[in-house]
Amino acid sequence: MANRVPSHVRWQILYLVSAFFIHALIVYWAVTRQQARLHLENGWLENLQVLYLALAALGFGLSGKVLTGRHSSLFYLLSIVSLLFIIREVEFGDLAIPVWMKFMLAGAGRALFYIIAMVLLLQQARQFREYWDKRHVYLRSSLFWYLVASGFFLIFFSLTFDRQFFDIPHYQLFEEIAEAIAYLFLLGAAMFGYAGVKRNYALRSNKASARSDSVEMESLLPFFARLRQSQKHNR
Repeated sequence: MANRVPSHVRWQILYLVSAFFIHALIVYWAVTRQQARLHLENGWLENLQVLYLALAALGFGLSGKVLTGRHSSLFYLLSIVSLLFIIREVEFGDLAIPVWMKFMLAGAGRALFYIIAMVLLLQQARQFREYWDKRHVYLRSSLFWYLVASGFFLIFFSLTFDRQFFDIPHYQLFEEIAEAIAYLFLLGAAMFGYAGVKRNYALRSNKASARSDSVEMESLLPFFARLRQSQKHNR
């Protein structure tokens, strides 16, 4: 009898298939109906990207609050990175918002977010050895692969369309779609990354504990053998 697909894998497959299907429909509708307003600056697609990033920042922040140690600072760092992407995507200086918000989100106050990100990044760099020693845990986690996919779409596809390396019609639409998918992967990392790290870390810890117990029992076997021989000799 075939093994059933774990529930967390089914949820992730459903999430990815739904996401790609919905964005394929957006591309089809925009191209066939000539809906250029979808990918204008501060248009519908950019607002959708900001929504993904806001949810990702919230998800990473909540995970950072629950976790402890280096995992907590890692998820807080990802939350700040998501906020920095929001600042990059939105022209807050053109919005009708209070002056202090413009200062924090469009002025010199943005430096505070970069400082926090640098402090958290330095914390992670100081713990590089611990990450390297447990690299098999993180390389198997969904967090790692979602982040890799997000970076791939953001750097490769988005830059390819932005710099117009190829003569492709509707390149602005595809650039915005590539960014939206990249941020969807970032949201996926926020949604499934916490459970993935906890699951793989606990699994590897249990295996290490089992190996330790096995080694300990093997080291005790000669002692019990000698003890039995001594009892036989006394008899």
